[in-house]
Amino acid sequence: MVNIKKIFISAGESSGDIYGARLAMSFKGLYNDVKLYGMGLNRMKAAGVQIAGCAKKHSVMGIAEIITSLHANYTNIKKCAEVIKSEKIDAVILIDYAGFNLKLAEAAKRLGSRVFYFIPPKLWAWGAFRMPGLKKNVDKIYSIFKFENDFLNKNKANSVFLGHPIFDIIKLSGFDYDSYLLNAKKDAEAAVLDSMQKCAAKNKVILMPGSRKSEISTLLPLIIESAEAVNKLYSQRAGGFEFILPIAPSTDEILVKRCLKRAKFEYRFVHSDFDKYKAFSEAAFAIASSGTATLELALFGVPMVILYKVAALTELAGRLLLKTKYIGLPNILAKTSIVPELVQRQATCENIIYHASKLIPAGYLRQIAARNLLKTAALLKYERGRSPSDQVASDIYSEIGGCFESDKQVL
Repeated sequence: MVNIKKIFISAGESSGDIYGARLAMSFKGLYNDVKLYGMGLNRMKAAGVQIAGCAKKHSVMGIAEIITSLHANYTNIKKCAEVIKSEKIDAVILIDYAGFNLKLAEAAKRLGSRVFYFIPPKLWAWGAFRMPGLKKNVDKIYSIFKFENDFLNKNKANSVFLGHPIFDIIKLSGFDYDSYLLNAKKDAEAAVLDSMQKCAAKNKVILMPGSRKSEISTLLPLIIESAEAVNKLYSQRAGGFEFILPIAPSTDEILVKRCLKRAKFEYRFVHSDFDKYKAFSEAAFAIASSGTATLELALFGVPMVILYKVAALTELAGRLLLKTKYIGLPNILAKTSIVPELVQRQATCENIIYHASKLIPAGYLRQIAARNLLKTAALLKYERGRSPSDQVASDIYSEIGGCFESDKQVL
C-alpha cells in the first residue's frame, strides 16, 4: 500500500506563487506518492496544487498597508489551518511573506506538521524580532542567498543554501539562459568599441513598478514621467526605444492601464515569462521597483535605476529597523553600489534621467555596470543543468520519510 505524503505550500503573493508552482512541479515530477495542497494563485493551481486560500487578497507592502490586510490574513490562516488539521498534512512549506507565514508556521507546528521555509523572511535586513519564532516553529530553512544562510546559521537557525530557484523559473519559461549568459559575459568583457556595437542592438527600456497596488499607485506615475523624458531625450536614436511593461498574474492591469492612459510614448505589455526574459535580453535600461525584479534584471546584465517609495509610517519603521546599507538586491549581493538606488524623496524624474543619461549610452560606465551585474548569477549558485527546486523538493521528501524507491520522472 502506497503511503501518500501530504504537502501544503503557502505562498503569499505573485512571486511566491511562481516559486510555489515550480516547487510543486518538482514534487510531482520526482515522486508519485505526494498530494499537494496550498494557498496561492493560478500558477500553483495549474501545477496541481489543491488551493485552500487565495493569496491575491493580502498581497501588500509596508506597515500601513499591512494593517489594512489583517482581516484577510486571519481568514486565510484559519482556512489553511483547517486543511492542515483535516488532511493530516506531513509537511508545510512556507514561501516568503513573513507576516502571514510565521503565524501559519505556529499553527502548523501546534497541529503536529513538519514545517519548512523556502525563501525565508529577510531577517538580515529587518525584523530580527521574528528570529525566536522562526527557530521555534520552523524545522528547516532553505535560504536563497549564501550570506542569508550564513546569517541564519550564525543565529542558530537550521538553514541550508541549495541555490536560488530563479534559474528554474527562467528555464521553465523556455528562454535559453545558459547560452545568453555565456554570450553576455563575452560582450561585457570585450573592448569598449566592440561592446558599443552590441549595445546599439539593445532597443528596449523595461518599466517595472511592482505588482502590488500600493507600488503601482506610488511608483508608476513617476516611472511614466521618467519614461516620457527618456523617450524625448533619445528620440533621435536609430529606431528609438520600445518601452516594455511585464505584467505579473496578480497585477491589477486595469489600474496600470488607467495610469498609462495619458502616457506620451509607445509601450507594450508582456504577460509570459518567456517574453519578459526575451525583452530583458534586448534591454538597454530599466526603471524598477526594489524587489525580485531587480534580481532578474541583474541576471541579464541590464543597467537600471532602483526605486523605493513607501508610506511615511513604513519609512519611519524602516529607518529604525533596517540593517542593510543598500535597498536593491544587486547591490546587497555585490556588497557595493553597482546600480543607483533612489529612495523616498530621492526618487524623482530628474534623478532618474541623470542616471539614465550615464547608463544608456554605450561606453565604459554602461559596460562596467553590465559586467558587475552579470556576476550575480555566480553569487546565486548558478550551475548549468542544475535545479535548486528539485534539490529542495528532494530534501524535504527525505525529511518527512518519503520512499525513494517510488517511480521517479526527471523534469
